[in-house]
Amino acid sequence: LNTILEGYNHPEMQLTANLLRGYIYTQRRQPELALPLLWATYEQAKLHGFHLLISSILSQIARVYRDQKQFEEYRIYSELALRG
Repeated sequence: LNTILEGYNHPEMQLTANLLRGYIYTQRRQPELALPLLWATYEQAKLHGFHLLISSILSQIARVYRDQKQFEEYRIYSELALRG
């Protein structure tokens, strides 16, 4: 999957691929890999103006925090995702 997705130079495809990677890391119980990737993806989405992806990224960040039982962070980022 990484080999295929890295071949795309389109920023939106790279951001979407990172969302998928973050989801896979979350499912594999690897939040230490998911969070830095998702935050980098968030910064890239802001830079390129992909506002629709930002809500998805924030909701995935919220999910990682929920899985880690960091409920205050979960509440903050889930509310931001809903408002986005």
